[in-house]
Amino acid sequence: MKLSNVDRRILVNVILIALVIVAVFGFDPVLKVVTGCTRMVVKGTSMLPTLKEGDLVFIREVNHENIKLNEIIVFDKYVLEPGDPDIRDIRIDPPWIHRVMETEEVNDESYFKTKGDNNRNYDIGWVPGSLVIGKLVFNIPYLGYLSINPFFRTINLIIIGSIIFLIFYMEMKDKKRS
Repeated sequence: MKLSNVDRRILVNVILIALVIVAVFGFDPVLKVVTGCTRMVVKGTSMLPTLKEGDLVFIREVNHENIKLNEIIVFDKYVLEPGDPDIRDIRIDPPWIHRVMETEEVNDESYFKTKGDNNRNYDIGWVPGSLVIGKLVFNIPYLGYLSINPFFRTINLIIIGSIIFLIFYMEMKDKKRS
């Protein structure tokens, strides 16, 4: 099937617009709309051998009441002041990704005892359901290195820039012919 010049220009413009949207806003908004998932890159070794540093993980929001034992969840970890049972508004960045080892219900709130697969001990304290971001849907080994390694981020920007330049160049060349 051969495309006419008008169809070809429309296709090129659609691809260009899509690339610009992805380059400006990132892949995450598109991923969220299409799959309902967000992505995150594993940092650290606490989930070995299940998850390795640099794995790209896809997380889906979930009602904390639907989280079961042995599922892997992503949650915000807060710093607790010594002797103070209240959660302070100081987040440890990035969020943690660990396995649910125990669950507890207190006053209609779910709490989770978590542990990294590679850790000897459970994490200190319980994770309230309100701090759970979501649960692991699937992961792609090592693909996350493309986003956390500065070298690969630079290469990605060069590739996207080159594609946009080539599309503009082809458009200008077609306009000169017309």
